[in-house]
Amino acid sequence: MLSNSLPLRFCKAEPSHYNQLVPLVRQVLISGNSLHAHSYDFQKWHWKYFDLKHAKPLIYLCLEGDEIIGYYHCPVYEGIIETKPVLIAMVQDVGITEKARGKGVFAQLAKFANHDLAKNQIDFVITYPNDKSLPTFIKYNQYQLIATLDALILPVKSSLIIAQKLPRFLAEIFGASIDTLFSTTHKTWQPQQIGIVPEFNTEMIQIFELHYNQFQNYIKRSMHYLKWRFEAKPNHTHFIINASFDNKIHTVLVFGIEDLLGVKAAVLLDYATTNPNAMANAMLQLAKNSGKYFNHDVAMFYTSSLPHNSKVLQKCGFIKIPKKLNPRPLNLMAKNITTTNDAYLAGKWQVTLSEWDVL
Repeated sequence: MLSNSLPLRFCKAEPSHYNQLVPLVRQVLISGNSLHAHSYDFQKWHWKYFDLKHAKPLIYLCLEGDEIIGYYHCPVYEGIIETKPVLIAMVQDVGITEKARGKGVFAQLAKFANHDLAKNQIDFVITYPNDKSLPTFIKYNQYQLIATLDALILPVKSSLIIAQKLPRFLAEIFGASIDTLFSTTHKTWQPQQIGIVPEFNTEMIQIFELHYNQFQNYIKRSMHYLKWRFEAKPNHTHFIINASFDNKIHTVLVFGIEDLLGVKAAVLLDYATTNPNAMANAMLQLAKNSGKYFNHDVAMFYTSSLPHNSKVLQKCGFIKIPKKLNPRPLNLMAKNITTTNDAYLAGKWQVTLSEWDVL
């Protein structure tokens, strides 16, 4: 109970709560300077938690009387842990109102949510807290850190980045030198057939299945998951790209365009390949002709990856950014409910930016 207030009540969200809940989530996101907070509305919230086929989100609330003062969202996905089919919950939108902060409300709400998750046949829970929130998940929820993801960039037009700090003419000179050095260091030796397609098809899903089956832990990239995540997301344009050689698809790439460091960046959100060398060729070819494919003056490609998977992306020309220069490191954390502790080993996981709920 907060001082001079009504008793607190913890419950699952009901439709009668939604009209109060969604504006509160938006308000908390804006106060925290979250990416895309100002475009967060009921349509995006509903897509996020209810539009995925067979979606059964678990949304928990803390109420003081009839007022929501805390919320804890957990969409549930089909996943694989230790090569076995499981249900994976992901902690996404969580927050409390300003008046409830520092009063133990989040700890109580998290305890209620974790107890109920265990009752709902959830096997594993993952989340991506920022560095500030990481100790809270460890202290109050018994989460374990699997790994901090690498942040990687692939320079496309370096002058656009340098121009944020130097006069334009100097940026053009230094940028051209960097791009020339990069292009001579990373050469494509087999031209790929690259095409943007409007939707996923069965052949592309097979590429994802073959790619992800190399790992023991992941969220399944089924047809309904990929269509929901990229084709159906409100007010977002994604670029679904096939790369093929001799008319046979070997790589699928999904990009979004974001403003990063004051420039346009093509963000690699998800990918799958049956041939990493051919994927490297396709990525470099795509970078050299980015304007043709993205209809934007792209300065760089950006993505995040677990350290053991970064080698594949570095072969594609990506460069790892030092953590100190990364404004928002992604920490993959997990809570084991029914599976073995071996599931915490980072080398068994495949994750991409598509799991991060902001992009």
